[in-house]
Amino acid sequence: MNFEQKERFEQLKKANKKRQQKEEIERNVLLLECMEALGTGGKVVGQEEKNVVYNFFKNRIPFLPSGVDWKQFDLYYKIYKFEDITKKCKCKKFYIIWCDELPIIMCDIDTIIRHINDVCAVEFDTWLLSADYREIIEFHHDLGNTYGRISDETKSV
Repeated sequence: MNFEQKERFEQLKKANKKRQQKEEIERNVLLLECMEALGTGGKVVGQEEKNVVYNFFKNRIPFLPSGVDWKQFDLYYKIYKFEDITKKCKCKKFYIIWCDELPIIMCDIDTIIRHINDVCAVEFDTWLLSADYREIIEFHHDLGNTYGRISDETKSV
């Protein structure tokens, strides 16, 4: 296989992977219902932005096998009422993060909270990361909901 054939093969592999990801999303009924519920307020971020957000999330948020390691945060609160979230948040725009295979959605916090059941139905665990990378909210299937502020001192993994 010469260089041009290899290059063409790589392009075809990338295009095929992109097509498969799009088809997976189109088959994910819960994700589609979530996106519909969020309406025009929620937008799927592009692949480049997704990579930046997801890399920050993986590298700067300390995790235990059971979820976020909240003991590494200077400031965090358990959330008992969803309405309390908007009172705590300084930032108004948040990324909705599930697993790596799913898209990341940017949306305002009020819309997210109004449709939190649709947002959390997509995956067992859901995280919201503020657009300024300073706040995180974890909706954990077993451990409940927690809000935390990310400081420069928050230990990264």
